[in-house]
Amino acid sequence: MNNPSPPDVLIVEDYADGREMLQLLLELWGYRVEVAADGPEGLAKARRLRPRMALIDIGLPGLNGYELAREIRAEPEGGPIYLIALTGYSHPQNRRFALEAGFDKFLIKPVNPEELHRILSKRQSPRQRVGGGPHPPLSGQAAIPCR
Repeated sequence: MNNPSPPDVLIVEDYADGREMLQLLLELWGYRVEVAADGPEGLAKARRLRPRMALIDIGLPGLNGYELAREIRAEPEGGPIYLIALTGYSHPQNRRFALEAGFDKFLIKPVNPEELHRILSKRQSPRQRVGGGPHPPLSGQAAIPCR
């Protein structure tokens, strides 16, 4: 099913506070956001909604982030979705695993909001977002929480 107005970003994160913080931040910046709390829910929403981008935690219940990325990439329309791994796993092999699974970008938690804003802005121009204009990132070194 092809959604005429897909969300800009799908957030797949099992940590409720982190998921809510990311959602609020991205909505503040003008993105349309959908959320999922585990791998199977994330896969179902990715299939149904066809978001432009997805922020996916690696340590998810049901399907981990690597498995979820592989499943999304195996979908006929899964190629264009820009996949960003969000993880507390900072070992270099985790970056390699993420890229091999089909992620386009690998970010280590806690994520710097300015870096995230820069990455998302490169993938989608402000005129494509709801709200019409660019929203500046939060200043300072505030980071998005992780568990």
